[in-house]
Amino acid sequence: IGTHIALLPPNKHTMKKLILLTVKVVIAVFYLHAQGVTQLNNNNSLQVHIPLSNGKTILTSDIDSTMWSTDANPDNTIQLSPVIRYNETGAAGLLSNKFIFRGSTPVTGSEVYISDGTQGGTVLLKDINPGTGSADPRNFTLLNGFLYFTANDGSHGRELWRTNGTSAGTTLVKDIEPGLGSSFNIAMTNNLFSNGSFLFFAANTTGSGNELWKSDGTDAGTVLLKEINTGNGNADSSNPREFYRY
Repeated sequence: IGTHIALLPPNKHTMKKLILLTVKVVIAVFYLHAQGVTQLNNNNSLQVHIPLSNGKTILTSDIDSTMWSTDANPDNTIQLSPVIRYNETGAAGLLSNKFIFRGSTPVTGSEVYISDGTQGGTVLLKDINPGTGSADPRNFTLLNGFLYFTANDGSHGRELWRTNGTSAGTTLVKDIEPGLGSSFNIAMTNNLFSNGSFLFFAANTTGSGNELWKSDGTDAGTVLLKEINTGNGNADSSNPREFYRY
């Protein structure tokens, strides 16, 4: 769960918390089974996705990708929305006990959604690419009270965004490759990595190619860290990837 869902930096404290939360879910399911309850839904399609600290656990359906929540009581195992679809494992993160994820409906396309595990609290966070166009948010990473991700608003290409869990607080950090061009290639793994102080990532520009960048979450603080491959007048790429914390 920790690796594929929370998308937090792989430090010891984070992993301990996620392991403890996972154990709580397992114990709850085991307890119910011991009481004679063998399943929480009638078609065996719901998969545990991520526990929240309010006692609820987010689940997704293997049948139609709808989202559900449970407190390990069958009567409280509910579908959060009949129309919102969860789009792909890994395209999500946790922020202030809210589950922020890439979801879609026919009306909004693929956008940033948020859930607190209740039906009323599972809503569109921001329609970044307005209308039925899709921002297709990815690479959710936590840093200093914000969840960072990449998205395409239809005007700036795929660039770096962040959210504090509110619509007004969901903003473009920097248009790294100005105009319609994208600094992040959706076909490549441009994982955002946080060391607790900065984000590190690979970004592509016309002048520098795909090189190592860092960001403190501000436009001015989002800069090329080093031109590693200086060939072809700096246009060649070093293609950095797979960041680790030691």
